[in-house]
Amino acid sequence: MALAAALVLCCLAGLAYSGAAHASMPRLTAVPDPVNGGHIADSQGREVILRGVNVNSLGEYWQGTKNKPVLPLDRRDPGRIARIGWNTVRLIVSWSKVEPAPGDYDEKYLKRVSTWIDRFEKQGIYTIVDLHQDAWGATLAARPGESCPSGYEPAFGWDGAPGWATLDNGEPHCFISAREINPAVQAAWGLSLIHI
Repeated sequence: MALAAALVLCCLAGLAYSGAAHASMPRLTAVPDPVNGGHIADSQGREVILRGVNVNSLGEYWQGTKNKPVLPLDRRDPGRIARIGWNTVRLIVSWSKVEPAPGDYDEKYLKRVSTWIDRFEKQGIYTIVDLHQDAWGATLAARPGESCPSGYEPAFGWDGAPGWATLDNGEPHCFISAREINPAVQAAWGLSLIHI
């Protein structure tokens, strides 16, 4: 539960941060509304519609494939995004890159994230920082030679948590129909949240 709360706060902080450093961008806030569910408003109380694109180039993904899961960011991309008319990016950030070892934060990676946020802001683009995960993390890929129960396939590792924070209780790294329905992923979520 603590990890889930931290992730939500991180995402909200990412949205709140965006616009604070660039004078031409109004600061955004969430406005609750018990009847209609609420909305996002600027500093003058006007509703803001966020429209944009997912940017996953800074995430750390499983490398067990020849196909690259993402395209690299180009310095011209913020301008291109603004010219399309989008005002928001969802910037995927990986815990495995933020904290590769317990308590060891990668300042170079965090600076890279900050630099891209600044580049987007200079083009009038809000950034929602998404401390992202898919099926817990890359280290839950099937181990070399691992056999799976009937009906299951070897799991790919995805992205998110670092290996040091992955507790899988020895469950198989196999899945059926969806990556999240993986015994090791289920164990990682349950056991890791207990220990954090």
